[in-house]
Amino acid sequence: MNDIKQTLYLVFSSPHSPTAKLSLSVVGKNDTVLFLGDGVFHASTITEPEFHCFFLENDIQVRGLEVPTDRCIGYDAFVGLCEEFDNVISWPK
Repeated sequence: MNDIKQTLYLVFSSPHSPTAKLSLSVVGKNDTVLFLGDGVFHASTITEPEFHCFFLENDIQVRGLEVPTDRCIGYDAFVGLCEEFDNVISWPK
């Protein structure tokens, strides 16, 4: 069993938000970030992340953005991620 506590961070705020900058500063290399809502605008600023990251597919489409398909997930995968992690921390707007 892996002793490393992994955390899933849910980031709802845009890259210009002080909340988003703070939330990304605490993410470790074994953690995962899911960007949703206005958080999907991080797609233009995160090109080679030092952590695992995904974007909610519906929010990407609604905002007319593009990300690699292996980083887009639907609602079912979102729920699966939440079940997979020891800790889930939500960073609102």
